[in-house]
Amino acid sequence: MQENDPLSNNIGKMLKSYRRRTGLTGTELAKRINVSQQQISRYENGVNNITFDKLMILFNALEMNRYDIDIFFEQIKCFADPYEHGNSKNR
Repeated sequence: MQENDPLSNNIGKMLKSYRRRTGLTGTELAKRINVSQQQISRYENGVNNITFDKLMILFNALEMNRYDIDIFFEQIKCFADPYEHGNSKNR
C-alpha cells in the first residue's frame, strides 16, 4: 500500500481544520465547490493531491481572508522545505 505524501497530508489536515472552524460539514463544503463529499474526504486525508486552482476555490468557499491564507501558506512552507526550517537531521 502506497503511503500518502506528507505535504498532501498536512494540507488536508489544515483544510479540515478551517472547514470545521467555519462549521461546515464535508457535504456542505462539497456542494459549495461542486465536488463529491468523498472528494473532500480524499483532499482532507491527503489521498488526492489538490491543484492550486481548486485550493483557491476552497479558500473562497471557506471564506478565508488574506490573513488566513497567509498563515496557511506559511505553514505549507514549513512542510514543503524542511531543510530551510530546521526540521531535518541532515543539516
